[in-house]
Amino acid sequence: MLTTCCSWGSPLWTSRTTSIQSVMSRLWRAFASSPLSARRFLFIIPGTSAPSMTLSSWWQARQFLTYKIKGAYKYLGVRVGLNYRQDNSEFFQGITRDVKLVAASPLAPWQKFTTIRAHILARAEFLCRNSHIQKRDVAELDKTLISTGKRILNLPTRANVNLVHLSCNKGGAALPHFRALLEIYTISHAFRLLASDDPITSDVAFAGLQSAVRKKILRDPTPGECADFLNGKKADDFARDAGDLSTQWSRARQAADRLAKYIKFSWTYKEELGCFHLNIYRSPNPVCVVPSTAGLVTRLLRDDLESFYIRQLSGLVDQWKTVEVFSQHPASNHFVQGGDFTRFCDWNFIHRARLGCLQLNATMRFSKRNPKCRKSGYARETIPHVLNHCKPHSDAWKRRHDAIQNRVARAITSSCGSVSLNKKFPGISQTLIPDMVLTKKSGEVFVIDFTVAFEERPQVFCLC
Repeated sequence: MLTTCCSWGSPLWTSRTTSIQSVMSRLWRAFASSPLSARRFLFIIPGTSAPSMTLSSWWQARQFLTYKIKGAYKYLGVRVGLNYRQDNSEFFQGITRDVKLVAASPLAPWQKFTTIRAHILARAEFLCRNSHIQKRDVAELDKTLISTGKRILNLPTRANVNLVHLSCNKGGAALPHFRALLEIYTISHAFRLLASDDPITSDVAFAGLQSAVRKKILRDPTPGECADFLNGKKADDFARDAGDLSTQWSRARQAADRLAKYIKFSWTYKEELGCFHLNIYRSPNPVCVVPSTAGLVTRLLRDDLESFYIRQLSGLVDQWKTVEVFSQHPASNHFVQGGDFTRFCDWNFIHRARLGCLQLNATMRFSKRNPKCRKSGYARETIPHVLNHCKPHSDAWKRRHDAIQNRVARAITSSCGSVSLNKKFPGISQTLIPDMVLTKKSGEVFVIDFTVAFEERPQVFCLC
């Protein structure tokens, strides 16, 4: 039997500061070529008895010591293990500090948003998707993102926070609300476990779900009752207050209960298919997520959450006028990500104007000021009046109209045909002068007129 002896003077122990585990690792490599049953060694420390064990026994002891000392280890940044306290407060405090530093930097406003989203918040993506994070850990980060987003968008304190959370294509800053986002990730993670392609993973997940429901209703549950549990049912057998142990499934149940005020969805179990489905009641077309499309759950729920933000904004008394229109198409918000064709003065104006937060006589909240227009004397000085109806600004209307018209004219290539601007056209009343006439080489003629309408509700916008 192969045996060795290691003492303080041995080459394997070069200093008193070398750890026992490193010595054992070197022994493991030294005896890797001999049979496992023959690998025995003596580790002698002066003043102690000389123990004797096989390396396989030492390996088990080594694993035990690791868990005993550390309790858990990190896998791709996520703490993994049993019986450990999940504490991510320091991680999110670091992200909060970085967000504040970027907000105080001399970058352009749209560059600040890009930096925060792509280089700071992206660090938390994997952790949020795969780890259990306490809401208190992200509370300070949520407050910082809201205050920072409003400051970069040049919005007052009273402005609704939903514009900060909307995506760039919808006209927002795309800074997430982490408390709601964590609930979505919890639902998505639970569904992906149950819908896993690996039968072992899905079976273990379903057994864990059944165990959680069994402790709640004190009997073996049916798959339908497991779906009711995930839906947050609180009647009949689920009315007991006890039995809610903290598990992946109890957290998914609580997340569904909290998300119910934002998103309408439900878990169902299909007996004929033997799997869980997630029904998302989107308007106008509901969506049923099956196991093969489990990867879409997060995106669908986030889209529905964004729709809720838009509905909530459009339901406000003083900030509702334009959100339903400018959120319809990304072309209305092309400047949010790249700042194209946008000056700083334009950036500081447009977000306030969209939410009706400009300091106009008729839009100031809790003000006893006379609401009349200070230029023309019109009854109410509102944003639509200032932009489109105040006659002292008629020259600005014309320059805005001509700028749009000239830009479209420059975009039309000569290969398409000839373009004439503000000229009379045969066959049209001499008193009517079209803005643009496009004559194609095929002889087809397009008479084009431009108008700049205020973005007030889709119905009014379409009439214009």
